[in-house]
Amino acid sequence: MEKKIQCLFYHDFYSLNELWIDSNAAKNETLNSELISKIIEFKAGNSKNIFYKEAGEKIYKISIDYLYSGKCHQGYLIYIEDDTQNQKYISFLNKFSDRL
Repeated sequence: MEKKIQCLFYHDFYSLNELWIDSNAAKNETLNSELISKIIEFKAGNSKNIFYKEAGEKIYKISIDYLYSGKCHQGYLIYIEDDTQNQKYISFLNKFSDRL
């Protein structure tokens, strides 16, 4: 029996809820364009391991890192966190400094 992945951000990352463990995420068009492409860029060393995604009124910080089992590279770790408050604060500071 295959297990389905549970996504805490159901409404903002709906495509993650369609994945099954050990399934090919690249077959999902949305994930391929929004996430897999970022992993490929990270793997090639062409981008940072952090990017942001706006969904509605929320801003998510998405971090990519290597996943190891001992010394063996097994895949990628994707960490998604709500960064809305930090980004709003940064925006506020930028607007404030522009007014000075």
